[in-house]
Amino acid sequence: MHEAELISAGAALICFMEPHLYPDAVRKLAASKITGFAMDYVPRLTRAQTMDALSSISTIIGYKAVLVAAYHLGKFFPLLMTAAGTIPPANVMILGAGVAGLQAIATARRLGAKVEAFLLKEREAIAARLPKMDVVITTAQVFGKRAPLLMTEDMVKLMRPGSVIVDLAADQGGNCALSEPNQTVVKHNVTIIGVVNLANTLPMHASQMYSKNITNLFLHLYKSPEGKLDFTDEITKGACLTHQGEIMNEAVKKIVLGA
Repeated sequence: MHEAELISAGAALICFMEPHLYPDAVRKLAASKITGFAMDYVPRLTRAQTMDALSSISTIIGYKAVLVAAYHLGKFFPLLMTAAGTIPPANVMILGAGVAGLQAIATARRLGAKVEAFLLKEREAIAARLPKMDVVITTAQVFGKRAPLLMTEDMVKLMRPGSVIVDLAADQGGNCALSEPNQTVVKHNVTIIGVVNLANTLPMHASQMYSKNITNLFLHLYKSPEGKLDFTDEITKGACLTHQGEIMNEAVKKIVLGA
């Protein structure tokens, strides 16, 4: 990333860094003696919750994934009593119960769907329920690694014709074997949506939440009147990837330098 070469030595940079995807950028920051703080490396601590941009993004994508599914389903989500008879609610399965999964559960229920949620190790139970599902939303992502495979092609074949899968991990290899990043495909009469960067589709609140996270981290890092960083603090130490020409995080050092 050539932008790293434009920053003055000794300056500080706070942003998402994703060193497993952009190792060259981290090397350039270290070489330029830039102090780099990664929003994706803020420790998951109670006192760091207001700085947790990953949770902010997960909240957005969990919410929006349900709306994407509803748009593509071709059926009502809620139970409806109409002059033409009773229309049953859509059956929605959420795989994973992290921040994105919990938000997806809440949103689907608000829309009136019948919602079931499963943990990631319950593959047999998941497969048994798939023939009754209208929508499956997969939310399993592993930081810095390939996403776990939750739905095989055979499992997709179990779903009803016209049903929908929304894969929130498509850009990390996918929770569904048939998903393609940033593409909507139809396989075995099932629409499979490999969503990428759903946070961009809600720009106002995404920006509001992210700016708040960054502001809170900045105020924590530079609370000293002299602007001196406290590397004995767990948040400061965890979020800092580069400082004074060095790569500070040992795990990142292995990724970037292969050490």
